[in-house]
Amino acid sequence: MTTVTALPLSARSLCGEGVGGRGPGVACLAVRCGAELETMDLRPLLPLLGAEERARLEAMTTPQRRAEFALARSLVRRVLGGVLGRPPPELRIRVTSRGKPYLDPPAGERRVFFSLSHTDGWMLLAVSRHAPVGADVERIAEYPARIARRFCHPDELAWLAALPDDAARADGFYRLWTVKEACVKALGMGIAHPLRTVRVDDGPAGRSGGIRWWRLEGFDGAHAAVARLGPGGAPPPILRFVDADDLASFEWR
Repeated sequence: MTTVTALPLSARSLCGEGVGGRGPGVACLAVRCGAELETMDLRPLLPLLGAEERARLEAMTTPQRRAEFALARSLVRRVLGGVLGRPPPELRIRVTSRGKPYLDPPAGERRVFFSLSHTDGWMLLAVSRHAPVGADVERIAEYPARIARRFCHPDELAWLAALPDDAARADGFYRLWTVKEACVKALGMGIAHPLRTVRVDDGPAGRSGGIRWWRLEGFDGAHAAVARLGPGGAPPPILRFVDADDLASFEWR
């Protein structure tokens, strides 16, 4: 079962400092965001970004897209910088050949793993000190029958077919899809991995091969999930909700 924490919002509390002295396997920060992004002042976020990120932001013309990008990238940098005790702009965030962002730490410094996802109205960041992680959040839309037939395991298709109507199938599909996406992100493969081989069910948590996954609840109008590589026995993720407007109060150190 996912733990929804009421700890003071900080990078260290989010990632387990002070949580029984051992920390969780995965910590998640869910950000509610909406129309306020279109009028958000991005100037305080710019010094937190790397040079390549600032160049990408400069090339964007849509206010909503600019705000989503700046907020997401600065969020990653501030959380990881707070965990490691390093200035956010100094962090070296690279991208693998499969398109997965990762933190490239200096020699001798411990690794911190992260995964970021966003959809209409939500951002989700997952962080772990122990193993690669994957996170996915998706707004519930119409039932994509063709996508389901292409990417779902036969057992998953049978479960979807047994649901009473297309509305229930749409909800069920995104419950499955977010878990499958989180699993392949933890593998670092994305949709290049054959999703039909990632077999999941409707439970609150489970395993698919060497991946442990959990569903995250409380996302209005959306479904979300997180996964991590490694053996069983990992504690459930800690989840914290925050509004985009409140991120200014986040204690990054």
